[in-house]
Amino acid sequence: MVISSELEYLAVSWNNKSSYSKIEKQIDILNELLETFLFISKIENFKWDIKKDNVNIYEIIKDKIENLNIIYNEKNIKVIEPINKNIKLKTNKKLLDVLIKNILDNAFKYNIVWWSIEIILSEEFLIIKDNGIGIDKENISKIFDSFYRFDENKKWYWVWLNIVKKIADILWYKIEVKSEKNKATEFKIIFCI
Repeated sequence: MVISSELEYLAVSWNNKSSYSKIEKQIDILNELLETFLFISKIENFKWDIKKDNVNIYEIIKDKIENLNIIYNEKNIKVIEPINKNIKLKTNKKLLDVLIKNILDNAFKYNIVWWSIEIILSEEFLIIKDNGIGIDKENISKIFDSFYRFDENKKWYWVWLNIVKKIADILWYKIEVKSEKNKATEFKIIFCI
């Protein structure tokens, strides 16, 4: 949908670098989704053989925020990140990268214009909290289901969160979700090491 609307705009204006940049980012995201599905299908049965390195979590968060600010720049979302920039985790960088990107993407996508996203990071956990549309209590237990549609009118799907859950299981992380409709949603990733 985003790609289609931006292409429509490009057709009218022809010389719009901002729209082109958004399209390029969305295509990258779709490619990454496909690669992630393929990657997860390969390693899901080989949890003990995953390559792990010392990964700087802040560097991943910073990179994802920069990319998402380009895609959602019209929302003018303020990211509050009073976090330690030197925390490292022994983990698989590619999987952690995809996990963080998907949670942050949801925070940006469902956040309200001009509002903020708060990020808290410690050696034990990562919290990403938005001030967005929230999730109904009856839907929270279903958000990690494959292709669960939580809004019949807007046809929104929690595709990415199913991937987040699979990655968390592979890395032996625990995910806790708190949400209040029309107020906020908080994802807490607990690093079970």
